[in-house]
Amino acid sequence: MNIISRLNTVEDKRWLLLFYFIVAQILLFSNSMLFEFLVSQFDLNTGFEDEQLFKSSQEKYTMALVYGPIIETLIFNMFLNEIICKFLNKYATIIISSLVFAAIHFYSLYYVFFAFIGGVVLNTLYFYCKINWSMYLAFFVTWLLHFNHNLIGIILNK
Repeated sequence: MNIISRLNTVEDKRWLLLFYFIVAQILLFSNSMLFEFLVSQFDLNTGFEDEQLFKSSQEKYTMALVYGPIIETLIFNMFLNEIICKFLNKYATIIISSLVFAAIHFYSLYYVFFAFIGGVVLNTLYFYCKINWSMYLAFFVTWLLHFNHNLIGIILNK
């Protein structure tokens, strides 16, 4: 029996979830590092320089760590994915939802591309968890991954 077959048994599914969560976190981190590298090497305009949305750092961090991940997970995973997948397969749903997710992160065209990749990772993990466990666990795991991703971004940009 190969390792994947063994991990798909009921008693080991929790380890498979942890494995996929870690892989997704690595993919998101790599995506962010590639974005930062390209911005620094090619002096790309990220759109962040003019950002005056928040009055304080506390507001910015609260939005990035609490409200953003919760609201975006509700909208793009629990709401949008559920509507789209009634009409299309899960792969098309992941792509469309990720495109909409990227569009709301329109700080610059470069950022939209990398937000799309992040959306694909988040949506794929959401569908995996929903199919294998429940929509509520899928929400929590996706929110936690998004929270971790934003937290790492805040820590690295200080």
